[in-house]
Amino acid sequence: MATNMFHLYLNSSTGIPFPFSTIYYRSYESGHVSEILESSAHNRKDKDRVMECVNRSSSIVLVKSFKEIEGKYNDYLSVLTGKKIVPVGPLVADPSPVEDKKQKQVMQWLDTKAIGSTVFVSFGSEYDENIFYMKRKYHF
Repeated sequence: MATNMFHLYLNSSTGIPFPFSTIYYRSYESGHVSEILESSAHNRKDKDRVMECVNRSSSIVLVKSFKEIEGKYNDYLSVLTGKKIVPVGPLVADPSPVEDKKQKQVMQWLDTKAIGSTVFVSFGSEYDENIFYMKRKYHF
């Protein structure tokens, strides 16, 4: 998704389509994406901040990603940025004893469920979507 968003940063006014048709924003998501592209803080658009970060990097950009999962998207991101994209995998800390206990409880609960009866959904550890938008998007 980062590659798609960066593509939009560069091409929001040109209409050039994202070259991977399996990743796209649905019509009800497009408005939210436009808001993100144009949002700002301290009189600077987020779009400009992203571009500045890429421009400030020397010749490589480290990305929290996996080559095995997002290789072709990272390759395209490399073309867009003119920089070598290096996937560094997940940046995960060792769990604390409290986290281990919580994880064990979750795993014990999952063990009581029938195979295939549970769906895992993850928005990522840095996902921050407000509840109003989630209700609208996911219809709950």
